[in-house]
Amino acid sequence: MRKALTRKFSGSKLGRVFHRQKSGDVSKEGQMSPDSFKEIESLKEEIDSLKTALNTLKIDLENRDGKLGKLAREKEKLSLSLAKMKRSNDNLARQLEDERDFYYKEKETYCHEMNEFKKLKKALSNSTLGEPPDHKEVEKLRKTLEQTLQTNYNLSVKFLRMKETKNQLAILLQKAEDNHRRVVSDLKTKIETLTAELKQILDMKFAAPLSPSNKKYLQLVNQNSSLVYENLHLQMQVDHLSVKRRHKSEGTIVKIYEREKRSDIPTVTILNEKEIGLRSERKIQLPVINDSKLEVFQVSDLDSAESVKVKKRSRSAPRVIQSVNK
Repeated sequence: MRKALTRKFSGSKLGRVFHRQKSGDVSKEGQMSPDSFKEIESLKEEIDSLKTALNTLKIDLENRDGKLGKLAREKEKLSLSLAKMKRSNDNLARQLEDERDFYYKEKETYCHEMNEFKKLKKALSNSTLGEPPDHKEVEKLRKTLEQTLQTNYNLSVKFLRMKETKNQLAILLQKAEDNHRRVVSDLKTKIETLTAELKQILDMKFAAPLSPSNKKYLQLVNQNSSLVYENLHLQMQVDHLSVKRRHKSEGTIVKIYEREKRSDIPTVTILNEKEIGLRSERKIQLPVINDSKLEVFQVSDLDSAESVKVKKRSRSAPRVIQSVNK
């Protein structure tokens, strides 16, 4: 900028006059004509106006650079927070997968125990009425029934806990997505405001008389701001599409997991009272028991070693709620 002003000044009439004074062609100011003095004054005023415009342009560019730096810092903070949320979501997904595997094993154990109970019940029903009751067999059946009822109760508690955990995770995910959309909207508004201000400043500068080098510099600044604005919009669109794709893939995985069934065992649909209102069904693979009802009563004196093992197994499930609240 200084070199351009120096070249422009040396090519003007005032520059040539100063050059002649420096080289000794003109010895006294009294020998200059009034037209030369007027030209010198006009050139001085032009130099002052150029200096004022240059200072104003420098201040505007410094303000713009400060705002762009602030936007870059805010973008970096947002990227860090998004990365943190992504890691948290991955951890929750792994924990949910562990929960799913654990409850699947518990369900298989429960089905096996129900089959054993059915066999014992069938064997007891086929026994003759004339024979005296076998106290050992009756005691064995009573213990088996107690263990089955205890296992059923534990599984019910676990499934209710899993449902509550799922609802809490859905609420947390919805809050995180709402916060993300709000932050993205605020950032987009700020970027559009700063872009409009920068465009207005550049239009004012282009309207003022400027040298070719200044105009070229302003054009580069305008192109750079346009590219930054377009890149930010494209990045926002990419983030939005990636979120939609992740949700779609998660829904596909859940549907595939629900459709996995065994062909040799019929499925029984169990509806809870609360789930009936929400129209949600949970399908469990169990053998169909024909015309048999099981009375649920309070189990007491469960001090056998097998019942203690069932309790320990029922309490060994990982708790996702505590990890979420932490």
